[in-house]
Amino acid sequence: MIDTAAPAPAAEAALIETAGAPVPLPTPAVETPTSAADEAELELAGPDEEGELVEADIEIELPEKLYELRTSPQRMLYAPGVEHRDSFKDTDLVGVPAELQAVVGQEIREVLTDLALTGSESKELVADYRAAVRNADPAPTKAVVHDAIIEKLNSEFGYSATTALKAAQALIARDPRLADIVNKLPDGPKTAQIIATIARGAMRQRSKL
Repeated sequence: MIDTAAPAPAAEAALIETAGAPVPLPTPAVETPTSAADEAELELAGPDEEGELVEADIEIELPEKLYELRTSPQRMLYAPGVEHRDSFKDTDLVGVPAELQAVVGQEIREVLTDLALTGSESKELVADYRAAVRNADPAPTKAVVHDAIIEKLNSEFGYSATTALKAAQALIARDPRLADIVNKLPDGPKTAQIIATIARGAMRQRSKL
């Protein structure tokens, strides 16, 4: 049940206003799982005999829930590279050896599929992330960005804004790599849009989170 008592200070809580009735909405930090079974890593196992990295050197370890999602019959019939090929191309990768771009790019498209985003939404998410990193504004405080997120969710989801936020948090926490990226997002106007886009995908699969 949502606590309808007086809200905490702005730095600790914010209000989602629906039909004129303010609802205190805490936003706990996303916690990255620490157990070995819940860790997800994309790591390089090492160079081949000639000292060059190859696709086989990449080992991807997924949390149990994410592994089950990707190996489900429904997902096995789906090709992430088709839905999101225009959202993120292998050649978009910077600092990744050319011989590894295909496998790394494919994993990024898999993550976009994990989020249950449409092709246009994933393209929007990638563009907003690049803009957020490139045009990071050092002026806004965490509280200001937090309020912007709440305002954006309230505008897009209305009465379901609280549910959308909780679903987004659960979706982000499911993949520690994604949680790390989100937790490191710079303070800026694009951050609110990124969270709202993730929340859209989260609402589509909230019964499975």
